[in-house]
Amino acid sequence: MLMLKHLAHSARAVRLLLVLAIIMYLCAPLRGPPEQCLCWSNGGLDADILDDALKEFGASPPTSEDSPWALFHALIGTGGDLPIVGGKTVLDWLLEETSWTSHPDAAVSPLIQCNENDVIFRSGEAFGAGSIVEGHFGQGLYAIVCAAGVDPSTQLVRVPPDGDRVPLAAMVRTLEWRAHSGAELSYAVPVFLVAGRTTWTNRFGESMSLDGVVQSLMHSEKTEVACFGTHWRIALAWADAAPSRVRLSAKTQRRVRTELDRELAEIRSVQGGDGMFNLSAVNQQGSSPAIGLEESVAFQAHSLEWIVVAIPGGSDHEWVDRAMAALIHHQKAGGERLSYGTRCHAARAIRLYRDRLCAEGKHASDPSHHRSTTDIAAPE
Repeated sequence: MLMLKHLAHSARAVRLLLVLAIIMYLCAPLRGPPEQCLCWSNGGLDADILDDALKEFGASPPTSEDSPWALFHALIGTGGDLPIVGGKTVLDWLLEETSWTSHPDAAVSPLIQCNENDVIFRSGEAFGAGSIVEGHFGQGLYAIVCAAGVDPSTQLVRVPPDGDRVPLAAMVRTLEWRAHSGAELSYAVPVFLVAGRTTWTNRFGESMSLDGVVQSLMHSEKTEVACFGTHWRIALAWADAAPSRVRLSAKTQRRVRTELDRELAEIRSVQGGDGMFNLSAVNQQGSSPAIGLEESVAFQAHSLEWIVVAIPGGSDHEWVDRAMAALIHHQKAGGERLSYGTRCHAARAIRLYRDRLCAEGKHASDPSHHRSTTDIAAPE
């Protein structure tokens, strides 16, 4: 009899525990996520995957022995300044040290050329073989002003021959002065949108305008510009993004948005089941080399750079989730076999998407992942 009573009490206790468990389960959404929880699920991509990928990228910072081109890409991938050997930062090295003195690997010094009309980064050919400065017109300023967020009106740069300091804005003025309708402007347009004037006169005496430059960009042949046309699309995404958009006429704004919608539909149409975009389907350059891992990952990273900015708010992100997951997977698989530039562009795409998800309330913002000069430890 005592045993039967004991069993009855045990059964009631089990039922009570089950009821309490059900109540806790049903009420769990009301409590909200834990304060430090950074995981969300949308289309199979967890936000902590993005954070882990950024941590992995930050584990291999550049050094002062890297070319200026590599250091520009470090700024693009990091989204801000970062330390290098000797306690200096990338911006210190580019704008305070090598800007007016000799780079260790340079056949020609300094990094910047300065005369009556020009304050500009030297071209790769002028700087010396094997130590590239800019691969494209305006690339250096794009990395510093647009990717790293440096204000050219307050940032100073030392110029030859004596190391005098001038505002970085002087280099923006030179970029405007050299720009013309026939130039490849994919890197320059974002700089103009952020820090350029509304109107100016170039070195040929032509009247230029911000609106006209964007329209000129739209008329350019997108498949014949930087990185299979992806920088052409990145520039359009910059033109469509606030506050850049308010600097353009309503007509140009509409044209840019229409073109971006067309480009989004095109890139989505060539996405494979694995999430990767088919470069062969969009590459119209008959003389292009064979497409391998490097080319595929580079195209995926560059494409996502403009896609995550251009997708309308509130739209379906599932296909972008799959594309981002594929990028991270192939980046991990490629490792050091991928070029540093490709890894930097991948990091920028991941960071832009992570930041967008934070802004849309789909990803808790973790202060430990916000960029600053102390986020990454300098190598010994």
